[in-house]
Amino acid sequence: MKVTFNIQGMSCANCATTIEKTLQSMSGVETASVNFALEKVYVSYQAPATVAKMQAAFITSNYRLQPEMPLYTAQFTIIGMSCANCVNTVEQAVTAVPELESAVVNFTTEILTVTSVEPIDEARLVQVVAENGYQAEKLAFTNATQQQQSRESQKRQEFAQMKQRLRWMSICTIPLFILAMLPMFGVMIPLDYRLQIVLQFGLVVPVMVLGWHFYRTGFQRLIRFDPNMDSLIALGTSAAFIYSLWLAWETWMITSHQGHPSVHLYLETVAVILTLIQLGKWLEARSKYQASAAIEQLIALVPTTATQLLAEQSQEIAVSEIVHGMHLLVKPGEKIPVDGLVLDGQSAVNEAMLTGESLPVEKYQGAKVSAGTVNTTGRLVIEATGVGSETTVAQIIALVSQAQAQKPPIARLADTISRYFVPTVMIIALVTFIGWFVFGQEPFDFALQAAIAVLVIACPCALGLATPTSIMVGTGRGAKQGILIKGGESLELLHTIETVVFDKTGTLTQGELVVTDVLGDKEALELAASAEVNSEHPIAKAIIRYAKEQNWVLQPVESFGAQIGAGVEAQIANQSVFVGQCEFTENWIQHQQRLAQEAKTVIAVQINQEIQAVIALADTLRPTSKAAVEALQTLGLEVVMLTGDNQQTAAQIATELGVDHVFAQVLPTQKAQKIQLLQAQHKRVAMVGDGMNDAPALAQADVGIALGAGTDVAIESADVVLMKSDPFAVVQAYQLSRATIRNIQQNFFWAFIYNIIGIPIAAGILVLFGGPALDPMFAALAMAFSSVSVVLNALRLRYLKLK
Repeated sequence: MKVTFNIQGMSCANCATTIEKTLQSMSGVETASVNFALEKVYVSYQAPATVAKMQAAFITSNYRLQPEMPLYTAQFTIIGMSCANCVNTVEQAVTAVPELESAVVNFTTEILTVTSVEPIDEARLVQVVAENGYQAEKLAFTNATQQQQSRESQKRQEFAQMKQRLRWMSICTIPLFILAMLPMFGVMIPLDYRLQIVLQFGLVVPVMVLGWHFYRTGFQRLIRFDPNMDSLIALGTSAAFIYSLWLAWETWMITSHQGHPSVHLYLETVAVILTLIQLGKWLEARSKYQASAAIEQLIALVPTTATQLLAEQSQEIAVSEIVHGMHLLVKPGEKIPVDGLVLDGQSAVNEAMLTGESLPVEKYQGAKVSAGTVNTTGRLVIEATGVGSETTVAQIIALVSQAQAQKPPIARLADTISRYFVPTVMIIALVTFIGWFVFGQEPFDFALQAAIAVLVIACPCALGLATPTSIMVGTGRGAKQGILIKGGESLELLHTIETVVFDKTGTLTQGELVVTDVLGDKEALELAASAEVNSEHPIAKAIIRYAKEQNWVLQPVESFGAQIGAGVEAQIANQSVFVGQCEFTENWIQHQQRLAQEAKTVIAVQINQEIQAVIALADTLRPTSKAAVEALQTLGLEVVMLTGDNQQTAAQIATELGVDHVFAQVLPTQKAQKIQLLQAQHKRVAMVGDGMNDAPALAQADVGIALGAGTDVAIESADVVLMKSDPFAVVQAYQLSRATIRNIQQNFFWAFIYNIIGIPIAAGILVLFGGPALDPMFAALAMAFSSVSVVLNALRLRYLKLK
């Protein structure tokens, strides 16, 4: 196979040599040739090399490889997984298909995402998954909202089935437990011992039938020499059941002259283990369902019906029937059904559900509105411009789902450990049994219980859930705040950032000129505004906007002309009016210099060739820019500003903001080079921008952050998208990344500690020091709640306060 990569981060011929050598050293790569001028590398390869592996080889370097051809992607729901080891089995089986580039399974969502440079043979993948003991169902919806709704519906159905199964298992287990435990407390049961045996078996068999999925999957995996958590449960409970059968047969054979036999079977152990594991699975599913609540809340934003306007009448239609160009009526209090353009009406629209901004935004004729936002006060007539998967909310759902489907590098540790976890536990259980029974001279039932406790207490699920659950909750929390993180790797990289680079215009500033100062005669100022009416220049628009706010009286223009790069001239009321750049006279030069030092553009107003007024304009800073810079510096990050302004103006703005460093007079084509310069100093760099000319710098940075009001190109190039044009959202994104990674690390810690402490206790280490042995029932209880504790810890991110 062949693939061409676009390379980001090369600065010299030595970089090209390094990339070639790195690729050529990889198993499966036949040739790798870098074109330094075009910044491309041409690779010829075969299995086991993949596009994903080649990209991963440069994760720790400053180079980034992006495939030139688009990759095909498909998603499947995987049915039958029970632990992290199942995830590894599916991934390894699917990755072995030659034409596939990558296969990633998210244990929390139970979604398999595959990518390929060739069209994907879906039937073959379903067959491969089936051959490994699982069921794969293709997610066929192109609309992210429909896909998520179908998935949530399926989850609710499975959740209800689990709850029903748990109810019946509990009904059988509780009386069995009481029946087995009463004699241990000296309470004699007034039933014949044979009837007691029949009753106990009669209660345990339904529990085992209801928990049959543990045995089916567990023993299938044992036969394939690829055991998982179900295999541990199946082995442990089967051993207890078979031993109980032996004891029951012995007891049954006791003759009546020997008296009433007193024997303890271990059937209640089997029932309690299965029921507690099922309880743990139910609680885990419930918690995982809560973890995905953010996406479901986004789906719920979109109404199911809308009001279509037809000539003089209106009719209610389903949102799925809306097409481009359709005119829709949105009444006060209603949700906007699709993305659109306001044709008529005026209202305040609450966009908090998309941007996290609490204050409603005023919408007038020509304004854009988004699906799922709420029309609060007035009547709006809109034209549909984005429907179905084109709407902003659908794209947010798709982005969040994409992020949740990807594994961050931190998850690789869990993948590696879980691959060897179950076989290791089985060996420990065998050693435990032999150790106690053969060398410790303990009774058979004591050694068996210790081995069963080891099998049951071991929990690879906690390891498997540690990363995806936190990623799911973290990205969902971000989405509610208007912070969209495109992947797990970006989420992890963001918290390692050392330097944040802001593009000035449109990011730290409003991106729009406003009048800040007016000096001189009011009549002259009104004449200047009158002259600017016929101009489309940004300065003219700012002056007209200010004139309307101040209620200036504008006069008709008799003649008009524009002097390119200088200003405009007009004839108004028999007077010659000039507005623009000119040489300032002595009585005005002091004002001009003062305003220029404040980084403002100074415009003169000449009436009949004499300066009678001065107008100063500036691209004002956003209200939160200074607070964002200070907050990032408090977090220990270096803040850099990029601007095309001259050194004096740039220094003035930098001082006002308090940034650590500024690059002035930077051309749009030089922005990516400045990012490279910082990266050459071994710094991890985040770039924040909003314009088309920011796209190369966003792609070059370790993490690119685009403001949501920016261009499509900037948003496409970024790793993180901020739905609101607020620089402080960069601080919140960093805090979210840091909190999520810390949460994952906590999950790993508890998962490791649980197994490191729990397995030795189950093996009977406390007995050696005069302590108690761990009953397998308590081992099952601990195992069940270990997974639940990890998910509950991840759910804390839902309440994370982003300051």
